[in-house]
Amino acid sequence: MTVTATPAPAPTVTITATPAPAPTVTITKAPATRAVPFVAPPPVEDSSAYYANCAAARAAGVAPLRRGEPGYRSALDRDNDGVACE
Repeated sequence: MTVTATPAPAPTVTITATPAPAPTVTITKAPATRAVPFVAPPPVEDSSAYYANCAAARAAGVAPLRRGEPGYRSALDRDNDGVACE
């Protein structure tokens, strides 16, 4: 009688891989900004010269007065065109 040994089958190893979770993407929007247009401040009236009225400016020989010049003020510029005592 001959006995032949059959090897036992090798154990089977089963590895179950769990899929990695999908990466989470968070998108944050920056708050909306509004552009504010630049508004120039009104010109500063020079107080180094003051004329009570256009007659005084003419008597001083400085009429007409232009905006930005010493002595110009909006009260002397009736039509608000930037030239007083015209």
